[in-house]
Amino acid sequence: MIRRICRLGFLCLFATLVFNSCQDEDILKKDEKENIFGKKLKNPYAVENMKKAWENVKPELSQSGRFNLEGVNITTTHYYVRFSPKDSIELDLLLQDSLLELYTYPLDRERTFSGETPYHDPSIPLDQPTFQYTVVLADYKFPEIEYEVLDNLFLPDETGHTPGGRIINPMDECLQPYLVNEAMRITENYADIVPIEEDCGVGSGPSGECDKCPRGQILIENPYSGKIYRDGKFYDGVPKVKARARKWFKIKTAYTNENGEFVIKHIFGGNREVNYGIKYSNHHASLKPVAVGFGPAFLDGPKKSGRWEYRSHKGSRSYLWGTIMRGVYDYHYIWAPEFNIGRPPNDIKFRACAENNCGSMNMLHQITEYPTLGLGRWVFSDIRVGNKHDGYNILYSTVIHELGHAAHWQLVGDWVPTKTWNMMFSKKMVREAWASGVAYEVYEIKFKSLPELYGKCWASLDGVGLQDMIDDGYPLVLIRDLIDSRNEFDPNRLECDVYDDVENFTLSEIFYSLKRVNSNKTNTAMKEWRDNLIQKRPKQKDNLINYFHQWEK
Repeated sequence: MIRRICRLGFLCLFATLVFNSCQDEDILKKDEKENIFGKKLKNPYAVENMKKAWENVKPELSQSGRFNLEGVNITTTHYYVRFSPKDSIELDLLLQDSLLELYTYPLDRERTFSGETPYHDPSIPLDQPTFQYTVVLADYKFPEIEYEVLDNLFLPDETGHTPGGRIINPMDECLQPYLVNEAMRITENYADIVPIEEDCGVGSGPSGECDKCPRGQILIENPYSGKIYRDGKFYDGVPKVKARARKWFKIKTAYTNENGEFVIKHIFGGNREVNYGIKYSNHHASLKPVAVGFGPAFLDGPKKSGRWEYRSHKGSRSYLWGTIMRGVYDYHYIWAPEFNIGRPPNDIKFRACAENNCGSMNMLHQITEYPTLGLGRWVFSDIRVGNKHDGYNILYSTVIHELGHAAHWQLVGDWVPTKTWNMMFSKKMVREAWASGVAYEVYEIKFKSLPELYGKCWASLDGVGLQDMIDDGYPLVLIRDLIDSRNEFDPNRLECDVYDDVENFTLSEIFYSLKRVNSNKTNTAMKEWRDNLIQKRPKQKDNLINYFHQWEK
C-alpha cells in the first residue's frame, strides 16, 4: 500500500510539470527593484530610542502632575525579524502560522511602490523564496527556520498579556503620545509628530463605530450583474480577503464582508497614515500567483490616512484574484446552501494563470499531502484558473465549474486516496456533466441579463449537437435537461438533436446521485449515475433510460 501511495506521489509530481504549467508574468525586474525603496529610516520604536525618549519627557511629565509615572518599564515587547526560508516548504510553514503577518520587504524603509507585482530581493535567486519580514511578540516560539532579529522593539500600545503568558505592564494611554512624539523627534521622523489630543486618542463615534480606524472597500468590475456603482461602472465586492494596515511595526488586520468592506478596529497614533494591503486568502482558499511558487497573492496598497477604496478591472492581476475569491465565497455561502449541494474541502490552493487560459482541477495540494509526506501540501495547487483578460462572467463561471469538481471530489470518498481513486475512475463524461451543470445553473442566476451560457441547443466552432458533446467528453446540457421542463429537441435543426423528456430534478438530487459512481468505463459510469437518479424519481425510469442511452459512446 505504501509503495502504491509513493508511486502516486511521483505521478503527481510528473502531472504537475506537464499539466500545471501556466505562463507567468514577470516579478519586478532587477533595475526596478533597486529604485523602489527610499532611505532606511531610523527606528523610533527600538528599545534604546524609546528609553532615550522616556528620559527626555519624564521630567516635564512629572512636573505637570497630570500623570502617574510609576510602573513605566521600557523593555522589549516585540522583535522585528527577518526569516530566510530556504524553500517552499519552509515558507509555507511560516504562512500557516496565524501569529505572523509576513512582508517581502523591510518595514523600516520608505516604500515608494504599490500594486500587484511581487517584490523579490535581488540578492535571493528567483528559484528560492525571498526574505520574509515581520514583527513577533517577545515570547514567540520560533520555528526551526533561519531568522535574524533586526531590532528589539517597545510598542507602548501593544503591552499587556501575551499568548505565551508573558505580562508587561501597560503604559497609560495618555502618556503614549508624549513618548512616541519624542521618539520620532530624536530619530528625525518629523512627519509622524502630531499634536497631542486631549481625549487621548479615543475614536468612537456616537454609533460606537471606530471613526478613526482604517477602513475601505475592495471591488472588482462586474458589468453584467454588479450591484455596487462607482463612476459609471458596476462592481462586485471582494469578500473574505484579509485587509492589513501597518504603521511602522504595528500590524492590524480584518476580513472584508460580502460587499468587500472592511474596518480594522485599531486606532493608529500620529497622523493616522497606514500602509494598506490585501492578502487573497482565507480558511476556504488561498491564491498562488506563480506556478510552483513562493507564497500567496498580495496587493500592496497606498500609504494614507482615512478610507481606502481599490477597484480592479479586467486585465489586472487583482481582477483575476478578486474574481476567484468572489466565486469561492459565493459557492460556500450562496450557491451550496441555495441548491443544497456539497461544498469543496477547505484549504484549497488556487493557481491564478494571469496570461493564458486555464481551468483545471487536479487537487494536487490535497492529494500529495500523503504520498510526499507533506511536500505537496506546501508546493502544489489544487485548481488553476485564468486568464486576467477574460470577461467577468467567463472567469466567474470557470471558478464555479472547478469548485464543482472539487465538491465532487470531496463527495466520492472518505479519505484522500479514496477520493482521488474514485474521482479518477468517475469517467470524464460524468465529471464534466456535473461541473458544467452547476456552472450553468449558477450562471443563469448570476448573469440572468445575458444569453444562456450554452444556448438553447449546442453549437461550437468544431461541431454541433449531441455527437460533438460526446466527442469532446462534455455533456454540457445534461444537468440542464434533468432540471428544466422543456424539450429542446427540434428535428429541423442539427444542433437540437438531444431528446429531452426528463424533468424536475433538483441540483441536490443530481449531486448526491454521484455517490458511488466510479466505474472506469464511460457507459457503465453513466448507467450508474442514471440508476441512482431512477431511485430518486422512479416514475421517470423509462425516460431516464432513453435519455442516458443517447450519451453512450
